[in-house]
Amino acid sequence: MTNFLYMLIAYVVLKWLLVRFNKYKATRKYSQEREFGDKLRLKERLSEKLPLNQTDREITKTVPHADQDPLPLIEFEGFKYNDDRMFILSLQRCTAVDNDEMTTITVQYNKLDETTHWCVITFRNIPSYSATTVDLFDEKEEAQAFLDDVERSAPRVSLDGQSPVPLMEPDEFKKWKTANSLKEYDYKKVFSRLGGGDNPQEIFCVPKIER
Repeated sequence: MTNFLYMLIAYVVLKWLLVRFNKYKATRKYSQEREFGDKLRLKERLSEKLPLNQTDREITKTVPHADQDPLPLIEFEGFKYNDDRMFILSLQRCTAVDNDEMTTITVQYNKLDETTHWCVITFRNIPSYSATTVDLFDEKEEAQAFLDDVERSAPRVSLDGQSPVPLMEPDEFKKWKTANSLKEYDYKKVFSRLGGGDNPQEIFCVPKIER
């Protein structure tokens, strides 16, 4: 009778351990799947904030700094910024071609005579200058007015990622950039770090623009 009781207790304990082990395996698997799912959803959310299709230049995460001014980069929220501005804007001539659902905007820096439109490109102000948005215009005056209005509201590292309040007037903002020796986007420097080429261009594919 005593042996039977011991065997019964051992069986119950073993059964309990087996159930606990299987539950741990299932929990661990779920935890791993949830972590992967969270990372995937985070990537999707970041992609939603970057409506442009990536180009060969944009997927270059790091580029050499040999020809840059020896200014220290400013690290903030996982990025290393060239200066206090988190984004900079660049006004360029371009062509625009509509497809069924997309508009392809091409900036050909050495073929300006073939362009038909103007665009303002917003770059994250990091060494690789990854593009975040591009806005298309028919007239240069419209594009310039847009740039003057938007760039002064760009978030700043020194303001913990917030836009300045109150905003400077456009002329005052230009003086502020000059006084602080802040650089504009220079495609020649960017493309020279990537090996140069005879036809530097940037191609952006965005949801079709109604015009």
